[in-house]
Amino acid sequence: AAAVDGDVGVSGALSVVGAVTFDGSLDVHSNAAVSGDVVVSGGVHSLSGAVVDGDMGVGGSVSVSGQMAVGGAASLAAELLVVGAAAFSSNLDVFGTLDAEGSVVLRSTLQVSGDVTFSDALVVTGAATLGSSLSVAAAVSLGDALTVGGAVSLAAGVSVGGAAAVDGDVGVSGALSVVG
Repeated sequence: AAAVDGDVGVSGALSVVGAVTFDGSLDVHSNAAVSGDVVVSGGVHSLSGAVVDGDMGVGGSVSVSGQMAVGGAASLAAELLVVGAAAFSSNLDVFGTLDAEGSVVLRSTLQVSGDVTFSDALVVTGAATLGSSLSVAAAVSLGDALTVGGAVSLAAGVSVGGAAAVDGDVGVSGALSVVG
């Protein structure tokens, strides 16, 4: 074994066969090529950046304090928690349940290919167009006029609280009771 107690300068290549132990800092002022694994028991700090050309596995947490760009597809085996705002510049596909705690704002068309269930009131502030039938299982309350472009069939009694105007024939198949 050789022990050196001062500075050593080598002007050519240095080839060492066997293990090398440094008890102090190692400064390399050019590229370093390692053909085997590099095992670091402490932290790794890069002053200018790091480029990995192959696969990289991380066994612990990863913390990114700046921006993170992913050039290919990303797959997460657990949940993704985003504390701030998130922006998607392309489609977002959700294959499970979309659970939103707050409001959801859509600035374009919402297309749903299955049933839609609302657990609370549905409030529509603009016009609504239905391309098929409407079935309502409870009472309906309208705050303004109702215009119907086709025939109306009522399966139970009708009560009119104000004046009624009929433009056309009226047919009654049962008894007619008029009060007033």
